Amino acid sequence: MAAARAAVAQELARAEAALTSEKEKLGRLKREAIELATAHDAAVEELSQERKRRVELSAELEEARTARDQAAQQAAKLQQSQEQYLEVQKGAGASGGLKFAAGAPATVPEAAAQAIFGDLEMGRSGVTLGELGLGDLQGLHCLDRALQGIAVLMAWRSDMRLAVFGLWLLCHLIYMLNMVYSRVF
Repeated sequence: MAAARAAVAQELARAEAALTSEKEKLGRLKREAIELATAHDAAVEELSQERKRRVELSAELEEARTARDQAAQQAAKLQQSQEQYLEVQKGAGASGGLKFAAGAPATVPEAAAQAIFGDLEMGRSGVTLGELGLGDLQGLHCLDRALQGIAVLMAWRSDMRLAVFGLWLLCHLIYMLNMVYSRVF
């Protein structure tokens, strides 16, 4: 019986050693799992940041392309206005005097401004709502046409501005005289 107890004790000691060994392995595996989970979370966060950065860079690239296209359009308009100016100068030089067409710019900067911003008196605008990125807003088109109409009227003749101001001044004068008259009499 003592031999059986000794055998059981040895078997128990081996089982406890094996259990301790397995617990150590389990502890090591848990630590490795935690480290892998931490590394996985860090990799996911880094991937998320890289995706955000890619989206931001794509947006910046699109803005740069749009700006480049607008600059190319304005450069083309400027070149065209300079060519028109030179043609007008050649025509004036050939006729012997400085005879500019009605509404023709007298200098290169004026020609450039007319080419870029358009000629309001002729009803042409150089910058459209589409170029500003607001082309899909329908309400702005109606407002833009109304404002262009007002701008044409205001640029067309200075006497229109004088008439509006004169009407305002007349109304204001009548109002003030009425106030003075009612206080005095």
